[in-house]
Amino acid sequence: MARRCRQRGLPVYGQGFTTDAGHTFSFEDWNLYDEMPAWREATTGSVAERLAKLSDAGWRAALRDSKPYLSGAFEDIVVAEGFSPETERWRDWQIRDVSEQLGKHPVDALLDLACADDLRTVFFSVSPTDTQGGYRDVMTDPSVLPGVSDGGAHVRFLTAGRYPTETIIRAAREGDVMSLEDVHAKLSALPAYVAGYRDRGTLEVGKAADVVVYDFEGLEVLPVERLEDQPGGEWRRVQRAKGYRFILVNGEVTIEEDRELGRHPGRMLR
Repeated sequence: MARRCRQRGLPVYGQGFTTDAGHTFSFEDWNLYDEMPAWREATTGSVAERLAKLSDAGWRAALRDSKPYLSGAFEDIVVAEGFSPETERWRDWQIRDVSEQLGKHPVDALLDLACADDLRTVFFSVSPTDTQGGYRDVMTDPSVLPGVSDGGAHVRFLTAGRYPTETIIRAAREGDVMSLEDVHAKLSALPAYVAGYRDRGTLEVGKAADVVVYDFEGLEVLPVERLEDQPGGEWRRVQRAKGYRFILVNGEVTIEEDRELGRHPGRMLR
């Protein structure tokens, strides 16, 4: 669609899902199966209400007939953490293998594990960004902005904000998808242009001194952490990176050798 619009002279850009972050979740609060009506209803309500629906044989038939769109297939889901011997024994197993061992449909195997822990079982759903070929197509399309970060949404389930570091590693250092210069343009110049900012996005005289200095070979996305730092005692998942020598915002160093300096020289643009 964006490509056809551009061919007609309309400057329309799409946002490409280019991260492999995946989703970490439990059915206590999971709500990213809303594109499937049966799952949307079954994952609505209190934990007790969800547990009753997800363990009910009448619901299971409709749930088995559904197919996720925004996350990976049911059988590709991995058991990340269990809270009973019955569930912990399957840690690091894919649901496809659990279902084969138990002789059950993947959805039944998935939900039986969840219900055994009163929905506390933690699962990891792989990203639907399948092949490197598909990734290359998305990254090299001039009508697409790489990334997809919800800017703070779904903070219990995924860490999509890792995509800038991930893009440099996957597209330039490991995948030979694009030159490093083109990756920088995709991550900085193009977003600034699309957002209408003409005073930032590239390193030029007279523009904002927003500068990132990093170790190309040393860049790394670190493991997921759980931080209990949200209002009302809530928590979120974060995923930090390392390999950043300096990050400057408006000419002031805010990060040095991966260490936050507690400085906030940025300002609201709109």
